[in-house]
Amino acid sequence: MQTPESALYFPHPYPAGYWTPSEYGFSVQPQDCYFQAIDGTQLHGWWIPASADAATPVLLFCHGNAGNLTYRLDNLEKLQQVGISTFIFDYRGYGRSQGQPSEAGLYQDGRAAYDFITGELAVAPKQLVAFGRSLGGAIAIELAVDPQYPLAGLIVESSFTSLSDLAAIFFPQLPPQRLSGQYESLAKISQIPVPLLLVHGQRDELIPFTQAQQLYEAAPEPKTLYVVPEGMHNDTYLVGGAGYLDQIRRFCRDVIQEG
Repeated sequence: MQTPESALYFPHPYPAGYWTPSEYGFSVQPQDCYFQAIDGTQLHGWWIPASADAATPVLLFCHGNAGNLTYRLDNLEKLQQVGISTFIFDYRGYGRSQGQPSEAGLYQDGRAAYDFITGELAVAPKQLVAFGRSLGGAIAIELAVDPQYPLAGLIVESSFTSLSDLAAIFFPQLPPQRLSGQYESLAKISQIPVPLLLVHGQRDELIPFTQAQQLYEAAPEPKTLYVVPEGMHNDTYLVGGAGYLDQIRRFCRDVIQEG
């Protein structure tokens, strides 16, 4: 029987028959990076620079609950084309990363990615924007509220208010207290100390647009809600097209200039 916990993580090994970076038109190919979480779990990520300029925004990309980083190649190429550097990593148990996924483990992985970017890659925190899509939104929010991990800004896309709110949609038979306290993004987002860009498809078939509205209402200023009217859960960057990419680019440029 499927439970909310078993339905949450769908990791795939690398590359699992999916595409490789060489099949895309990157101006600089993704560079393999290996680093460790605080508990010793070895993780894998890609560094995809758009430019060596210190004024170039850098996204710390926290992906969703399925697949691995190769599933995001098209999106990553488009970000590089508009002048945004990206560091994307696989959570424990995904792709080439070791271990088994868990909420506490994924939070550790986000912090380890931050430490690698600001340490080994020498990216200044004032240049760095956390980006979280779907499940990754919860990881990015957790990172943003921790004062030990300063950021220039936060982008949360197609994400949810809490795991219990999400389970109420897909597992209405479960008692609400079953998942209480897990991935509580709504409770945390009021504490973020940086500008927020919230992105959501109005036709999202998995996470209702109303959850994006709740996150937006709870967040402090400065904040922006960018709605993709025809967007569903996994296609906001495709349906949004040039307007979507321009919104991401302008937000990143603005927050690193302010920093």
